[in-house]
Amino acid sequence: MGITLKGEDKLLGTLGLWRLEKENNRAEIGYALRYDFQGTGIMKKAIPPVLAFGFEQMKLHTIMGSANPENTSSCLMMERNGFNREGTLRQSWFFNGVCSDSAIYGMLEEDYFAKS
Repeated sequence: MGITLKGEDKLLGTLGLWRLEKENNRAEIGYALRYDFQGTGIMKKAIPPVLAFGFEQMKLHTIMGSANPENTSSCLMMERNGFNREGTLRQSWFFNGVCSDSAIYGMLEEDYFAKS
C-alpha cells in the first residue's frame, strides 16, 4: 500500500505484508518511508491498520519483521507497535558491498488480540 498525506497524491512511502507463508499462517511486514518524512509519526499511524488486516482479515498466526540493528528508528517502531525482538540473523544481507545483520521481530496473533 502506498503512503500519502491525507488528500494528496504524492507517494511518501510503502507498507504492506509480504513473504506470505500460507502453510504457516505467517507473513512479514515491510515498510519504507522517504527520509524527509521519517520521525513525523506517519508510520506509527500506518502500521496498526496493516496489523489489523493481517490478524483480523487474513487470520494470520504470526507477523514477522526485520531491520538492520543499526537502524534504531525502525527497531523502535516495531517495538512500539507490539513486536518482540526474537533474535539476530548474523550477516544476512548485502547492500553496497557491505554485509549486515538483521534484527528479527515477531508478533503472535494472541499478542495482537491481547493488546487490542
